[in-house]
Amino acid sequence: LDVMFHRGRPLPEADDEDLEFTAQAAPPLVWLRTTGELSGHIAEPLTDDGSGRDCKLRVCGESTSRCVRRAKLRPVRPTLEPNEVVMTSGCSSEVILTRLLEALEWGDAAQALQPEIVSHILSFLAVRRVDHEDVKAVCASSLDVGPLCSLPFALEQTCSNWWISGEGSMPRGVGAEWIAFALSADGQPRRVERIDMRIPPLPSGPLSVRNFHLETAAAADGPWTRASREYATLNVGEVQSWAVSPPIESGFVRVMCLRNAARAKSDLGESRARFLPISTSVGFFHVRFR
Repeated sequence: LDVMFHRGRPLPEADDEDLEFTAQAAPPLVWLRTTGELSGHIAEPLTDDGSGRDCKLRVCGESTSRCVRRAKLRPVRPTLEPNEVVMTSGCSSEVILTRLLEALEWGDAAQALQPEIVSHILSFLAVRRVDHEDVKAVCASSLDVGPLCSLPFALEQTCSNWWISGEGSMPRGVGAEWIAFALSADGQPRRVERIDMRIPPLPSGPLSVRNFHLETAAAADGPWTRASREYATLNVGEVQSWAVSPPIESGFVRVMCLRNAARAKSDLGESRARFLPISTSVGFFHVRFR
């Protein structure tokens, strides 16, 4: 087993954080390993022959293109089917692990492990990929009143309802308001590699979340641990997407909202924004975990 584990940890597989964007032909999607408002955003390369320093791309949700340093791009792994079983993050592939286990011998007769034992061992290193149909909103730090705002609405892929925190929950537009989700019906961990979100842009959405991160827990009542970089929404009305790298593997995840769009605009120091009223709530239309 020393070949499978190193100092008690699974041997690492190539992680998105370490993969460089080096292919001659641009992959279908990339994510931006950078800081600031584009951190973690997923984008579609438009032109890249592998020879230039920059790559022209369109960030998911935007209609215009940007030029970004190729060195800041990482390929998005191919999308897997919901509920597909994969090896836990940081672990070698199932094929490699199977070969390693089948090569082990034990006992005086140097017997190989039976296939049933190999499968049983691998079951402890496997995790299912999240299925949106199984995800449920279970609780939130607060909730606004009104028929168009509720926990389940946070997962409905529509712009006719939403989740919004309670009035006054984000004084001056900053705070720590959250909504938590169960990623599976049985409470077992699921892998999340991507999050999609849609917000109403300014000026229609002053309380739209601008900055947030993800936290995970084994149970709905915690304890909770931060599990992602800080993400920032762009002021667009289409679905935006971010890479979760390294992937989350947990039974529960919550979106921790830190600042709303009105406060973010005010913080930019624009003269007109300083005198605009800042919403004391935060929210979004809907999210989707993949």
